[in-house]
Amino acid sequence: CWEKCLIGTCFGPVGPCCACWGFFLLGWFFTLVFMREVVTQGTDIFSFEDPAVKSDIKVQEYYGLQAALGERPGCSDSAHEVESVCTADNACSWETAGPRGGRCEDKECPGIPPRAREAPLYLDFLPAFISVIYEAQGENGNILDDDVLQVIMDYEQELFTDVGGAQMDYKGEKRASKWTDDWCLLSYPQLPMGQPKCASGVGPMNMFTMNAAGRATTKQQILAGHQMMGGGPIACMCGDSDTCSICNADGSVLGAPATNNMTAIMMNAQSILASWPTDVVQCITAFTASLESAVATWTTTTTTTTTTTSRDSFLENCALDQGFRGSRQVDLSDTNAYLGFVIAQVVAQCASGNSCQLSPPGTSMTCASGAYYPATDAVGLVTAAEKEAILTKLCDPQQTLWFNAKNQFLPISFDCEGRKSKYAMSRFFAGAPSEDQEEDAKKFTTGYVEARNGWFQKASQIEAKYEREHGTKLRIMLFSGATLIAQYLQILAIDGFLSFGSLISVWAYMWLMLESVFLASCGMFEIVFSLPVGMCLWVIIGQQKIFWYQMLVIYMILGIGADDVFILYDAWLQSAHVEGIKESMSHRFVWAYRRSAMAMLVTTLTTCGSFAIGATSPLPLVQSFCIFAAVVVLVDYLFCISFFAAAVLVYEKFMKGYGCCCSFCGIPLREPGTCMGPGCCWGGFRALFSCCGTSWKCMPKPQAKDAPLEKRAMERFFSGPVFRFYDKHKIKLILFWVVVVIAMSTCAGVLLRTAKKQAPIGREGIDVIKGSEILFSEFEFSPTPETVSIALGLNEAEPIKTWGSSNAENKANYGGTSAFNLKKPGMQQELLALCTAPDLGKDAAATRCSTRECLVRGSPLASSCAAEVDGWELHGFFVRETETCVTGRYCWMEDFKYFWAYKQGNCQKRLTNSIACVADAGCLWSTSNNICYSATSPDSYPSTGLDEDTFLSLLTTMSTEDQSMTEFEKYMQDKYSYLRTRNRRYEADFHARYTGVRLNGLKTQVMFSWISFNATFPRENTVDEANVWYNRWQEFKETHAPSIGGYQTTDLYLFLVTQNEMVKAATMGIGLSLLVAFIVLLATTCNWWSSSLGLVCIVCITATFLGIVPLLGWSLGENECIFMIATVGLSVDYTVHLLHAYDNAPVSSRTARAHAALEEMGISVANSAITTLFAAAMLFACGFYFFFQFGGFIFMVIGLSILMSTNFLMPLMMLVGPEGEQGKMIGRKVIPSTE
Repeated sequence: CWEKCLIGTCFGPVGPCCACWGFFLLGWFFTLVFMREVVTQGTDIFSFEDPAVKSDIKVQEYYGLQAALGERPGCSDSAHEVESVCTADNACSWETAGPRGGRCEDKECPGIPPRAREAPLYLDFLPAFISVIYEAQGENGNILDDDVLQVIMDYEQELFTDVGGAQMDYKGEKRASKWTDDWCLLSYPQLPMGQPKCASGVGPMNMFTMNAAGRATTKQQILAGHQMMGGGPIACMCGDSDTCSICNADGSVLGAPATNNMTAIMMNAQSILASWPTDVVQCITAFTASLESAVATWTTTTTTTTTTTSRDSFLENCALDQGFRGSRQVDLSDTNAYLGFVIAQVVAQCASGNSCQLSPPGTSMTCASGAYYPATDAVGLVTAAEKEAILTKLCDPQQTLWFNAKNQFLPISFDCEGRKSKYAMSRFFAGAPSEDQEEDAKKFTTGYVEARNGWFQKASQIEAKYEREHGTKLRIMLFSGATLIAQYLQILAIDGFLSFGSLISVWAYMWLMLESVFLASCGMFEIVFSLPVGMCLWVIIGQQKIFWYQMLVIYMILGIGADDVFILYDAWLQSAHVEGIKESMSHRFVWAYRRSAMAMLVTTLTTCGSFAIGATSPLPLVQSFCIFAAVVVLVDYLFCISFFAAAVLVYEKFMKGYGCCCSFCGIPLREPGTCMGPGCCWGGFRALFSCCGTSWKCMPKPQAKDAPLEKRAMERFFSGPVFRFYDKHKIKLILFWVVVVIAMSTCAGVLLRTAKKQAPIGREGIDVIKGSEILFSEFEFSPTPETVSIALGLNEAEPIKTWGSSNAENKANYGGTSAFNLKKPGMQQELLALCTAPDLGKDAAATRCSTRECLVRGSPLASSCAAEVDGWELHGFFVRETETCVTGRYCWMEDFKYFWAYKQGNCQKRLTNSIACVADAGCLWSTSNNICYSATSPDSYPSTGLDEDTFLSLLTTMSTEDQSMTEFEKYMQDKYSYLRTRNRRYEADFHARYTGVRLNGLKTQVMFSWISFNATFPRENTVDEANVWYNRWQEFKETHAPSIGGYQTTDLYLFLVTQNEMVKAATMGIGLSLLVAFIVLLATTCNWWSSSLGLVCIVCITATFLGIVPLLGWSLGENECIFMIATVGLSVDYTVHLLHAYDNAPVSSRTARAHAALEEMGISVANSAITTLFAAAMLFACGFYFFFQFGGFIFMVIGLSILMSTNFLMPLMMLVGPEGEQGKMIGRKVIPSTE
């Protein structure tokens, strides 16, 4: 009945058309259903997350912590997703602007609107940056060589000024647009005599152009006010040497009282100034005159304040913080008062003992300019001695600012002792011209960067010029925030074009071999549409998400689908030679259909079975890929035996014999070698290679219509020369392949190892890909640090309660006693000891430093950071006095220690005047802030910890200002607001993300807690290295907090788990796939002998491929694991087809059977292999590494499969293959041999 349906017996004259159109529409139906699902679900139908190995405890620990952090109460939690709830929360605001509009965010303290280009321009969520990665060429290449630095200097002076004449073209505005004039982030002076100019960026030129000319420029910029502390006459004390000419050796100010008493200094300011060196006094005098002149003509702006009748405690706190900060602003119109302010800075500078040498940006609080812009300000490079002095400071951890500046432009691998660096980085930012960020971003991106003759085009030309001239010394890799996505999309577009080329090449070859554009198109429909139909089943029935790498199944199905197409059509053509059936189209179809459908079924079951084994892999990526591939292979098979089978009959009945279209409107075929003659491209291909039908040397002439049917050229080739060659040299061929297999097996056993790092993004020859890899592996570029977190309060045996369809939907499993026990005094002390352990610095255990030698990234000095006075006096906060002091940790327990000390005596709320405050022994009065604060030092926190009741009382007492939170929660929220008013938003955000304590629903006990440390480990590690890092962090936790419980986790351990599972998954997958292949062969051939020989061939193909893998530089990563499991599935097709033909040959002897198999199946497997190799070869030119690697995998496996199935299996069958009834498990009649 099925065959009658395909033939169309019930549908009259148009018989097979109904079946063909029916299955065609069925394919479109599934595709449209899938497209509707995509429209309905949007991007939610796809997943770009790396699937987790859910069975491993390290993975559960990591995602358990992430799930718990996702449940953190606050403005971004699920309860605040409704606008009304968000706006009702005093600490939250509902944001509708920007790409992430319609969201609840923490309320920000209002600030002064930035001036034009004073704030960075943002493109969506990224600032508009320009980064240049420099790589010194050659084995001994060094970025710090003078000639290389000179190239960098010349290059940046072109790139960061007029950019080769880059133009703006936006909304009718078309003009030249210099980077320095229109786009660079500006530094605004804090004094009226200065002018805004391009702000300093990051890069080697900041450092190595600070010669005498650079220092002179820096001094003038500081005098103009381009300095973080205000600049002005403070520059007069800065010079060419480290010595401060107005400071005494004991740290006192020259001419001032030795005690540095500010009152005495201010009273004797003029006499002190008179004792200073003449050049300093003259400098100050000139500046004073300039200031008075500028102030006289300075126009001030009036700020309008809007008052509201409602009380907002959040805004009141903002006003309080900003008021205290503003109360110490200096009135520039009072010259004496301003000079007093300068002298106070001089006192601090002398007391600090810091250098008074004019320095590069960011390396001095006093003598560095924030507007030193090397592209316009630099004049030459530093000399050898000056360069050495700069490098010495950069490598000295005692010079905190210099040491931190080094990490911004030199890589982690920089060798301080050898003064050698392979890489360097420069980075500059664009400024926002107005408050309309969205319009500015569009103008910058489309009108300036991407425009014709715009920034990107001109910058690329400059880069290419320097690469041509200096490529032997330096490689330049340029990318920016505006072009980064565009550059990747450009690579993806090229890869997509090549991918499309793969499809076109397969279609063209099928047209060439089938000699019908209709059949070739139907074959491509069968192949291509199997993917969306498979996706429809995967998403709707399987309720699964689609991962990007599953799309690559199309390249595998190209080979498998083309194989099925050729098998079916070749069987149809061969039916024309079979006596007794060739006279009837229906009989021919039934004979060809049954013969080919069974052969395809065997290969489909074997391939699907091999892929289905991937379901047993513990690696979700392998699981999803293999199961999805099995589904698509099955769908392709069903399309082939339905749609394409009907299409063959439609072609035979209505189209064959016509040069264009069909019998209803087509043109009858003309003579071979002419237009509209038989062959590919409507006869054009034959016309080209036969000289319009006059010469048939290059290709065979097709038979005349009435001539007896002959075998095709490739059939004659396989049954003739190929068969004779195999028969004559079978033992040599077998021995050759045995040697190859042994050699490759040995290579695999000796060289094949787990991956040392994650697979690269793309090929190293592409600048943006290579530059990105260097950037993220060698530089501190990521907006968030790599951290190791210690979680307390999650169930340590099962940290995840339920796994969601995405990581955001996972649910944490709270439990255990680690958080509950924090109220115990001993646990408090252990937690504090763990938090403060990094302050050991670079000790014997290498606890903290900036290199990968240590665990914690931060200052190598054995000390803690000094606390800011204002933060402590005003609110009881711990805030680092300077941002350059890097603790490397985030710990709420240290804040709790300060909270405890701040609460002692309740000084701030109880005592409001100085007299009462001073009279209280537990309180102190701040003369600078006019406030009473606690006299208890946070360092006096009891060494044995607080008793349980006191500890819980401090944590759980509800706030009187906000009944929704405790006093400690309110205290932390106020601290984050305070940091934001100090332009330290990043610090507030990091602290809120990486540490915290959470109470239970009743606010009576600690339910969950976590702390974090900045880590030094690289993003790419070998398995052994990752295991070492895990053990070191575990030892760190057990050393400093042996009884605290909980666990330590980081995303590095996900890679560790994946790599540890690789060998197991690959070995098990290959073994089970081979077992499935053998079982299917046994079940379908019912011959254990030929099935065993087929298994030998498949094993040899697999072993040879595994041996080639390490020779190509590949190792066992996730990609290779998928490849290894898929190897069996891809390599069985040709082996099974030839074995099936051998087993069903109507002859008895092994030689005759091999001859029949080659004659029948040789053309089909050869054409299938050629189409697949064409498709895979196109991927070799792809930029993204996975496409390139996947193409190489398919090319190698298919190449080995066709070579070994024909050159090894067939000679093997000729030598020891079964004859007659040998190996048969179910008897059958064998037609005797006639040779």
